[in-house]
Amino acid sequence: MKNILITGGTGSIGSHLVPMLLAKGFQITILTRNTSLNSSLPQLKYSPWNPDNLAYDKKPFEECDYIIHLAGANIAEKKWTEKRKVILCQSRIRSSETIIKALAETNNHTYAIISASGINYYANKGNNQLLTEEDFPGEGFLSKLCADWENKISEAKAFSKRVVIFRTGVVLDKKSGAYPKLIAPLKFRIAAVIGGGKQAVSWIHIHDLCRAYIHAIENDSMEGSFNACAPEITTNEKLMVSAAHKKFGNAFLKFHVPSFLLKMALGELAEEAILADISASPQKLRNTGFRFEYVSLEKAIENLEEK
Repeated sequence: MKNILITGGTGSIGSHLVPMLLAKGFQITILTRNTSLNSSLPQLKYSPWNPDNLAYDKKPFEECDYIIHLAGANIAEKKWTEKRKVILCQSRIRSSETIIKALAETNNHTYAIISASGINYYANKGNNQLLTEEDFPGEGFLSKLCADWENKISEAKAFSKRVVIFRTGVVLDKKSGAYPKLIAPLKFRIAAVIGGGKQAVSWIHIHDLCRAYIHAIENDSMEGSFNACAPEITTNEKLMVSAAHKKFGNAFLKFHVPSFLLKMALGELAEEAILADISASPQKLRNTGFRFEYVSLEKAIENLEEK
C-alpha cells in the first residue's frame, strides 16, 4: 500500500483529492501547521511542520512513496500589497525548500513529487495564442512567482526524484476557488462579465484536476511540466452566461464590470489574474493517456449546478 505525503491537504484542491486517494487505497499523511488536527481513519494521519523555519517531522518523509505539493497562500484572496506579495511568495518557496531539505536529510524512498503551479506562468499574451509547456514565462509578478516555485521544487531532481508540475487553469469547483466568487452576483440574477468578456479562460473541473494528480502517481513515465486545463477553452463572458443560463434560463441580466474599476480596486491582481487572457493547451497531458471527464464547459457547469 503506497504512502502519500501531502502539503496543502486541507485546502480547496486537497479537500477533494484526499477522499479520492483514500478510496483508491492509499495511506495519506497531511503536513499541517494545525497541531490540533487528528483523524479517526487509520489510513489518514496529520503531521506537524512549519515551513517558516524549515521545520518538519522526519518520519513521514522516511515512509512516503509520493509527495503531492499543494501548499500556497490564496492568490486571489486579497489585494497584492507588498506585504501580501511576500506572503504569496514565501508560502510557496519556503514550503518547497522544506521539502527539499527533508529529502536531503532523511533516508527516504520517495519516487516522485507532484507539485501545483499555474498557467499564469505564461505571459498574458491574448490573441488566442495557444500556449504549450515549451513557451517561456512572462515578466509579471505572478509569472515570476510560478517560475520560482517550479524551479525550487524541481531541485528534487538532484535526489533522483521524478518531478511533475501541473500548471493549473481556473479550477471549477462549486464550494471553493474562483468559481463561487465569479457566480456570486447570480444570486441577484446578474451575470457579471469582467471587462470586455472576450479574454480567454483556460479552466479545469476540480474532479479532473484531482484525477490528473492520481494519474501522475500511477504513470511513472510522466515528468516535467503539464498544462492542467480542459481542451475546450472558453471566455469570461461565455463562462458567466453559461452559468446564468443553467440557473435561470433567460431570466437574468448581463452586466459588464469595467476593467478600469477592477484595476483601481485590485491593482496588479486584476491585471495579472482576474483579467488574464491565457489560452493553454493540455495536449501534453492527454498524450500521457489522461482522458478528461469534463471536456466541455457546458458539461462541467451542469455537474457543478446539479450538486
